[in-house]
Amino acid sequence: MNPTGKVNIYLGVKDSGQGHETIFAQIAADELGISIDDIYVNEGDTDRDPYGFGSWASRSTVTAGNAVLLASRKMRDRLLKIAAHFLKTDEEDLEISNGEVKVISDPEKRMGMTQLAGMVYRQSMKLPSGIEPDLEVSAIYDPPQDSTMVSYAWHGVLLEIDPETGQIKLLKYYVVDDAGVIINPLSAEGQVHGSTIAHGLQQTFAEIKYDDNGILLTTSFWDYIPISSLDLPQTFQIENIESPSPTPGGYKGMGEGGAIGCPPAIANAISNAVAEFGSQVRKIPISMEEVFNLIKK
Repeated sequence: MNPTGKVNIYLGVKDSGQGHETIFAQIAADELGISIDDIYVNEGDTDRDPYGFGSWASRSTVTAGNAVLLASRKMRDRLLKIAAHFLKTDEEDLEISNGEVKVISDPEKRMGMTQLAGMVYRQSMKLPSGIEPDLEVSAIYDPPQDSTMVSYAWHGVLLEIDPETGQIKLLKYYVVDDAGVIINPLSAEGQVHGSTIAHGLQQTFAEIKYDDNGILLTTSFWDYIPISSLDLPQTFQIENIESPSPTPGGYKGMGEGGAIGCPPAIANAISNAVAEFGSQVRKIPISMEEVFNLIKK
């Protein structure tokens, strides 16, 4: 926290579309009782930011999110200790909300966060004994190896296949997702949309192919066709259930709940559809050409 009461968070992960700037600022804002607009999230500069092993395997909220939570609690304790000294009361009689530290038993006694932070840095001679004139804390969170913090999801799909062409149309797609405690519902829904549609559908229908000599055959988007808006389900509905993980914040991983569940759900639906022709899907990815061949076979 700087002398104006604004907060900078420095992290060892990197956003690639998950919404880190919102999520981690939200965690800190809730714990510190200040506006999310007063928090700045910094990532991706290895000269400045701490080492954190990067962003992969649905780990950022579990690791960095809990680290932000723990650091914010340290900062809150530090602020309350200093504020109790200035307001001449006990720490237990203080609360922080809406950017102010207030005395619970005497609401008229209060300090704005800007005032408090400014006094810490600029009036160090008034600080309690043993308190250094800074507002900087750090925290590391290493998840316990004996606990499961991956996401869980159920995927259900209704599709139809044109038996004359093998063309597949996704009619309805439903996901029930459990990522533990949800910090931002809109961001969580976007994660499922992105991982299911962008990743899952692409994994289901597009395949990188090589010939017998190891020469890549799918060398362009003409051969490796990207998923487009024309391929999306006509109905896409998401619901969340919440079973907290044993981490400080109760968070679980998020992104892979969509990417992993999508291909087998669609493959099972295709297999169910072509069963009347005596066929069965036995591989993923599966192209529309392969579905056409299953029907004609």
